[in-house]
Amino acid sequence: MDENIKEKENAQQPDEQLDLEHAIAAAKEEKAKLIARNMAATSFEDEVIQDSGNQPKVDSALKKATEAVNAVKSDRSEGGMRRTASFPAQRDRDTDMAKRRSASGSGERRTSRSGQSRQGGERRSDSRSRYDDDRRRPQSARRKPARRKKKSKTPLIVCLSILGAIVVGLGIAYIVGIVKYKNVFLDNTFINNIEVSGKTKEEAYNMVKEKSDLKDNIIIQRLDGSEIQLPLKEIGYSDKTQYEIEKFYNSQNHYNWIGAKFSNTQFEVNETFSYDKVMMETLLKKKVTSSASGRPPENASIQKNSDGSGYVIVKERPGDKINTDKIQNLYDYVEQSLDAGRYIIDISGVDCYETAAITSDSLKEQCEKLNKMHSLTITFDFVHSEEVLKGSQIMPWVSFDSKSKDGIVVDMKQVEAYVETLAKKYDTYGIDREFKTTKKGTITIKSADKMANDTGCYGWWIDQQKTMELIRDTIIQGTDAKIRPVYYQNPDSKYTYTCDESVWTKDKDYGNTYVEIDIGTQHLWYYKDGKLMVESDVVTGYAYANDRYTREGVFKVWFKESPSILRGATWNTKVSYWIYFSLYGAGMHDASWQYGVFGGNKYKTSGGGSHGCINMPLDKVKQIYQIIELNTPVFIYNSEKLGGSSANGQ
Repeated sequence: MDENIKEKENAQQPDEQLDLEHAIAAAKEEKAKLIARNMAATSFEDEVIQDSGNQPKVDSALKKATEAVNAVKSDRSEGGMRRTASFPAQRDRDTDMAKRRSASGSGERRTSRSGQSRQGGERRSDSRSRYDDDRRRPQSARRKPARRKKKSKTPLIVCLSILGAIVVGLGIAYIVGIVKYKNVFLDNTFINNIEVSGKTKEEAYNMVKEKSDLKDNIIIQRLDGSEIQLPLKEIGYSDKTQYEIEKFYNSQNHYNWIGAKFSNTQFEVNETFSYDKVMMETLLKKKVTSSASGRPPENASIQKNSDGSGYVIVKERPGDKINTDKIQNLYDYVEQSLDAGRYIIDISGVDCYETAAITSDSLKEQCEKLNKMHSLTITFDFVHSEEVLKGSQIMPWVSFDSKSKDGIVVDMKQVEAYVETLAKKYDTYGIDREFKTTKKGTITIKSADKMANDTGCYGWWIDQQKTMELIRDTIIQGTDAKIRPVYYQNPDSKYTYTCDESVWTKDKDYGNTYVEIDIGTQHLWYYKDGKLMVESDVVTGYAYANDRYTREGVFKVWFKESPSILRGATWNTKVSYWIYFSLYGAGMHDASWQYGVFGGNKYKTSGGGSHGCINMPLDKVKQIYQIIELNTPVFIYNSEKLGGSSANGQ
């Protein structure tokens, strides 16, 4: 029996030894796997950090890990061979141990061996479960519990496999995350409250610029609503936004992309605006003062209303043309706006524009005057009657013109037509007159050309041009007025074509005071208020010389002097009394060279006739000189030329 027991123990001892060595090899293999995983993880991490996007390097790391596992397995195989080579020595030690155990009872040995067999079975079962050893075992009753324990290890293996898969999956996910967030901002990243998660630096810059007030241009809004753009690059602006975003990106730890999912990161770009003022002002001036830039203002004006019954003010229209004298106001306003962070700048309210020269306020007085012209009345005094110019006549003549001195313009053509009607009605200069002579009855003294000064100068003659100007000035003044027409004055002699207004009537312009001279009878009469005051023979101009004969017509006394010197082409004669009545040089005066002989036919001789004057005796001319008044008419005719009851001025 002892021999049988010994044989069984000897047969069992190699199996127990093999199980022990398998357990040791399994522990080493587990440790090798752990080392291999750590090496693989370190290899993967290094490779990802260096270039997470390089797949060949990831494959290299996996290959290294595989080689490490294979090396452990090879080591385990070699260990088994070593254990097999040393097995006889171990068996001898076990045989000695069995002999010692045989000294005890066989029951104890069986019990002990049974316990050892169970323990060995447990170890073998554990070893087979762990390494899946397909070596067959003796089918003894003592190994049945070991088979049950082999089945109980399966959940642990499954759990470990799942855990390993999870770890590998998490590792791969982590690596994928690193690759995903390369060159983009991490999750929950905000710049100026704008989410830029997953955006590249360029995309983030564009998003920030889009939301920013500061674009690529400064916008200048003009008075008319148009816009002028000032490119930032042309005024020396340096954009630091891109630099700031680059700095924000570099500050993020992209290996901590998982942590970024659970917290917000806020960045702020401080848009500090700096520019070159000289460049800005130069560009701004060029833009706003170009020839095609800006509309000039329009002056206020006065226009007739739709029914023509009055006038209304049309307000001025502001322009948007820059006044270069005020451009500094524009510079200051734009610079203040930029300093305040405003980059769309409305300059419609800046005092930098050209303004209207004529405003509606400045036209109120003129407009009131124009509207008062409906009731305006201008009265012309013609001594014996009046002419009234009413507002209804004046209104069509007037209009508003900003270029005129007073803003009111009078249509002088219409005024001229009106004055011409006055002249036709009231001018007496140059008209034919009925005259009752002393000896020849009533005659008609015809007028000649008005511009021939030697055909008479008596009568009222309106100076139409000056009267027109008087009317215009009175209208512009805008107040009712009573005026007299302006009468013509000879520019050389200063002779004024007026008469004695005290005798001017509707029918004639002379009265009962006058001088009458008949060339045919060489006689003179002076009547004052119808009474003959002086009567005398005279000598008139040499009748047969064109430059010496006495002209016929109606004249007036307009100058007298005592004594006086008469000057001519060939003479220089002093007289005691000079009464001037013409414009061609003829007058009444004493003539001592006639030696007291007057009348008769002396005027028909060259030596006896005068140079056109009326030669008189000294005492007679003295009498007239002393009592005659200026503006007294002088009627000269030649009775020898009378045909019937008329006389011709020629």
